[in-house]
Amino acid sequence: MKNSKGFTLIEILVSLFIVMIALSIAYFTYVKILQSSLFQSSVGKSQIETLMGTNLLNFDVEMAGYGLPTQVGTITYQEASNGTAQLYNDSPSNTPRPIIIAQNTNPSSSYLVIKSAIADINTTSQKWTFLYYDNNLNQWEIQYNWPAAESSNHFSQNDPSYCILLNAQNKSLYYNTSSNTWYFQFNSLPQSAVNLSQNTVYLVYGINSNAIRMPFNRVDYYLSPTGLPSSCDPNTYELYRATVNQTDGTLNPKPILNCVKDFRAAALIDGTWYSNTTALSLAQIQSIQEVRIFILQQSSKYSNQALSTATLTLGDSSTGTLSTFTPSGTDSHYQWKVIRLSIKPMNLGS
Repeated sequence: MKNSKGFTLIEILVSLFIVMIALSIAYFTYVKILQSSLFQSSVGKSQIETLMGTNLLNFDVEMAGYGLPTQVGTITYQEASNGTAQLYNDSPSNTPRPIIIAQNTNPSSSYLVIKSAIADINTTSQKWTFLYYDNNLNQWEIQYNWPAAESSNHFSQNDPSYCILLNAQNKSLYYNTSSNTWYFQFNSLPQSAVNLSQNTVYLVYGINSNAIRMPFNRVDYYLSPTGLPSSCDPNTYELYRATVNQTDGTLNPKPILNCVKDFRAAALIDGTWYSNTTALSLAQIQSIQEVRIFILQQSSKYSNQALSTATLTLGDSSTGTLSTFTPSGTDSHYQWKVIRLSIKPMNLGS
């Protein structure tokens, strides 16, 4: 009978070497699949965040001018009190402009200002109603009876929130000459609103719950490096949406889009596109037909390989080139996309 022969040391080493090669191939294949999975998941997450942020931006531009006085008479008001924001205040004695597009220098990008009653989205700013004189009862009346589905958008009788009154015909701001007051607590109407014309219907817009410094709400869009997530290209910024506080004019900033490289806006007025409207009059701003916004955003996580070196353009054949970007160095290891928004404001008034 022949004895069985065991493995030699060389045979064992060769076998281990083959197993190590197989494990190495399997490991690097796994890492590659995992990197691809993370890459794709980051793209999906970016798309969801982008949709939410751009929907809010779209809403603000569409509603620019909603509940905004087209005449303020002799009153004065205050807007933003600090930082870059105060550079884009309207003159305290002038009628506010619903949209202002400015050019920021640090970083180089657009600075977008939107003014409307609803710009600061809260329980008060969503409310409105109208005030009218009832000749049969010989008294001022406020519309309270609304369909149940709309009740959340209207005032209750004892609501202490602050509001403004606009003439429904010309949208001029009502001003109480006896008390030198242009804003009121809703539960004091119509007692505190004297010298009203009985032949006029007045629109009542809620502005804020406890204080008013502006006869409207205001929101600013701009880029800032503050709060940038670690997954972003270090050369990018956060796109912020900042409401102006009615109490003191400071900003209440909230990031809405991560990893943004550039942000540009342009407005179409009488056939001409403007990327800077700071010097335009109220009448010109009220003639805006369309606003186009271009956002250059990182759409993936960092890759060890260079992913993109092609030049991207913000702007189109109508607006002209607003800016360009050619990825290089660290930037080339990310994927990039240009988000394009075409928005028609619906409430600019005239």
